[in-house]
Amino acid sequence: MIVAGELSGDLYGAGVIDAIRKRTPEAEIVGIGGPQMKMSGAELYFDISRLAVVGIWEVLTHGRAIWQALRYITHQLDVSPPDLVILIDYPGFNLKVAKAAHRHGIKVLYYVSPQIWAWHKGRIKQIAEYVDMMAVILPFEEKLYQEAGIPVEFVGHPLTEQVTTCLSTHEALTRFGLEPNRPVIGLLPGSRRAEIKYHLDLLLEAARMMWVARPELQFILPVAPSVDRRSLEAGISKSEVPVKLVFEQRYDLMRLASVVICASGTVTLEAALLGTPMVVIYRFNWFTYLMGRLLVDVQYISLVNILAEKQVVTELIQKQAHPSRIASEALSLLEDNQRRKVIEADFISIRKKLGPSGASTRVAELALALCRQNQAASPPAIIAS
Repeated sequence: MIVAGELSGDLYGAGVIDAIRKRTPEAEIVGIGGPQMKMSGAELYFDISRLAVVGIWEVLTHGRAIWQALRYITHQLDVSPPDLVILIDYPGFNLKVAKAAHRHGIKVLYYVSPQIWAWHKGRIKQIAEYVDMMAVILPFEEKLYQEAGIPVEFVGHPLTEQVTTCLSTHEALTRFGLEPNRPVIGLLPGSRRAEIKYHLDLLLEAARMMWVARPELQFILPVAPSVDRRSLEAGISKSEVPVKLVFEQRYDLMRLASVVICASGTVTLEAALLGTPMVVIYRFNWFTYLMGRLLVDVQYISLVNILAEKQVVTELIQKQAHPSRIASEALSLLEDNQRRKVIEADFISIRKKLGPSGASTRVAELALALCRQNQAASPPAIIAS
């Protein structure tokens, strides 16, 4: 059973499923995920579109769907126990699944660590009690679990194998109907409903200000697979600035951009791996923001800056994420070639920290080894979460 509650987890889960299938084609894989895991052959009990929320207030308002999914998953652990549960991030939900699996004597592999280094440090006690193996994707996480006596392996970051492009610059420009001599600006409001609610109009207004200052700019919005395109189309239809929505070849599109303006999240690492300079923004519900200020203990919110241990890219959070400030920062980055070179050099250093490619393969090998401990002679039934 594999359980993923968000778009990035769906992508990582699909990679693990594909790696498992290569080694054990007969494996049965069930769980919670999205379009990528479904495409890889998992039988999904719930789709992540119902569960992918961020923030304390947002979790409370989506409580019924989350509770229903948790109840169903724990019921399946009882009536049809898998040989192994693989949990991917999503700790508020997945640690409850880990506890239920542990109660049934089912081994648990946790892939993509909760951010215990930032907040909820007490979760490490739950992990020590309920999780058999941690597979971490950030280099500094391994030491945290080793010091707590928890079995752990740094498997590298899955994005190093998943962020790939297949089109030349000329091919991409032609495919997406973009003009070669005009700078391209990428707008990435996020994939969750709340992120689109808080960020889309903000980015469109920033784009309008940039367009007034530089009419030659072209704006693109790569659409994540799980995003409701109607909400994007409705927002863009009210905007004065022409923005091209693109539903394919997301990484080729991001590589074309001179600058991307993106919501903090996995996309910041994707842009860094593609070598595309960025401005990072984020707005929360005010209740979530105030609680976060009290609970979260990190200097930066973007993974790029956290890994670099310094400010490589500009972060504009809450009130700072104002259209005029966003537009100013993006235009400055577009026009300052020296700054862009420094950022691109930092991106290369960050890529080295993420470890070698092959994270999905390493996780699959850990998963099958844990299955063999349970059923030495029987084919594994793996539940993805």
